[in-house]
Amino acid sequence: MNLYDLDEKLLNVWVAKAEGNMIATYKHGDTVVGYQLYFYSGDTPSIPNYCGDPKIGQLIIEDHGITTIRMTGYFSTIADHMWQASHPNLEGSRGGPTELIAAMRAYVASKFGNELADEI
Repeated sequence: MNLYDLDEKLLNVWVAKAEGNMIATYKHGDTVVGYQLYFYSGDTPSIPNYCGDPKIGQLIIEDHGITTIRMTGYFSTIADHMWQASHPNLEGSRGGPTELIAAMRAYVASKFGNELADEI
């Protein structure tokens, strides 16, 4: 699947994976019903909200040297790309409607590329 096809919830899961976390996938039959972080201790905490919580998202931005810029003028009319973000290990930038979404897209792309596996 394409990076830009991920909703915020699934983008958060891919960020957690990029952070080196193991992901527990919960299914009902063949349908995925949710994800959580997996730890050997048996704990399965929720996936952090990297895309929506500035306290968490800003840590990723700072720790990984991601730069962000808010687009103005002509580009600000493209709703899904109002923000652009670049990662030091990534050629080009990735866009998003918010600073955190653009930054998390850039981070995930720096680890996995734009085309992601269908299963996490």
